[in-house]
Amino acid sequence: MTVIQASEMAGFSERNGLKWLKRFREEGKQGLQDRSSQPHRLARSHELGFVVEAVGRRRRGQAAVRIASKLGVPRSTVGFWLRKAGISRASALQEKEPPNRYEQEAPGDLLHLDTKKLAYFHHVGHRATGIRHAKNRKAGYQVLHVCNDDHSRACYMEVLPDEMKGTRPLSSRGRFCMSRPRVSRSVSC
Repeated sequence: MTVIQASEMAGFSERNGLKWLKRFREEGKQGLQDRSSQPHRLARSHELGFVVEAVGRRRRGQAAVRIASKLGVPRSTVGFWLRKAGISRASALQEKEPPNRYEQEAPGDLLHLDTKKLAYFHHVGHRATGIRHAKNRKAGYQVLHVCNDDHSRACYMEVLPDEMKGTRPLSSRGRFCMSRPRVSRSVSC
């Protein structure tokens, strides 16, 4: 029986059949036993000491290129180690400042005032109807006024026709919601 015939009967290629024949000739019946599929060597298996040394040098501020040349390891490997440690970028080495947060001691000490211009339409536009020449006569803008207390996080919003100086953003209901003993500061965004 030829190798080709035996390979076809077993259900694999001629090349695979030749591989098994070679194993049988070199190792006998032991060569035909199942083997582990684990690779004989790993491309990135370095001693843990190298990795620790590279990370330590990076924390002291050395560049990855210099670390690679000192350790005799490829620069890509050092870059891989540093990315895994989360310190490949220079910004990761600097201490982060704590967020600048503040809170006022009493309600009404600081109010945040903001406005948002909102468009409104009386009719559906040309994208929905396909009619471009129709005029939307009642189209325009409204302004959303927002007032937020920094301490209590109480918020009042009101939609008004404009954002001019004469427009009063807080109606009687808004004044009741935001009533505090005193307002010492306000911030407009």
